[in-house]
Amino acid sequence: CCFDRAHNASALSIATTAPRASLYQTGGRGACQRRCACNLAVTPDALASLHAAAFAPSRGWSAEEFARLCDSAHVTCYCGPESFALVRSLSGEAELLTLAVHPKARRKGHARALMTEWLAAENAQTAFLEVAEDNIAALGLYRAFGFTEQGRRRAYYKRENGIWADALLMQLALPAPDTSETATRIPKTG
Repeated sequence: CCFDRAHNASALSIATTAPRASLYQTGGRGACQRRCACNLAVTPDALASLHAAAFAPSRGWSAEEFARLCDSAHVTCYCGPESFALVRSLSGEAELLTLAVHPKARRKGHARALMTEWLAAENAQTAFLEVAEDNIAALGLYRAFGFTEQGRRRAYYKRENGIWADALLMQLALPAPDTSETATRIPKTG
């Protein structure tokens, strides 16, 4: 579940200079089979550890769950400094499965960078995601990229205090891929 699409130069510079050694190993047992452009492999254990930290106190996904996702030819993992996004693309649709940023690395633009990289590389016609209605920071990010609410799963996420939060189903129509080197999706500001 490494990058299975070509990186742009800025993503490579982030990948080689950021303190991300905890996410990667250079091959070996437990590494995802597809290699990143920088010849590193993301481990399911590392993904699970970062996911648990990012979503605490809720249950993070297990290493076994990440390993199963890593085995899919339709899943791509975009990695940044102490962050990653897992995407499944199939039949013209792309779904953001999860986006995790370590709590100590938040509010530094890592999630925005991952979203920008994913959407710029995506060849699907439609992108989907699901987010808890009480995740205000994520909602703001997704709306800045143009995602709109298309549905709701009532009482989907159970919180530590026993309260339930709805899951918002969000969608973004993607433009036809631009094959020029300067093409990129930039989130709306304001």
